[in-house]
Amino acid sequence: MRLLQLIVCSPIMDTVLRLPPYHPDLNPIEQIWCTVKTRIAAKNVTFKLQDVQQLAEQNFAAVTMEEWAAVCRHAKTVEEEYMSREHDGQRHGKNHN
Repeated sequence: MRLLQLIVCSPIMDTVLRLPPYHPDLNPIEQIWCTVKTRIAAKNVTFKLQDVQQLAEQNFAAVTMEEWAAVCRHAKTVEEEYMSREHDGQRHGKNHN
């Protein structure tokens, strides 16, 4: 699988983290979008564009700070797991190029 490299640079350290090109677990908005789509699907009875748009607006507005915090924590946890695997691989001489 071709991997996208995310380069994080700081004055102290340069780190290359190899990630899949598309990874919804690392993008909190993807998790929120999934939640909103599920809510819309449960309430959509007319299947009219205007009604779906209204449901989308209502459901995006209903997303709580707690939901955002939870998906951001999840993304951070997944990111840390990737970093740990990457660093373990580097310590054991594995090359991911």
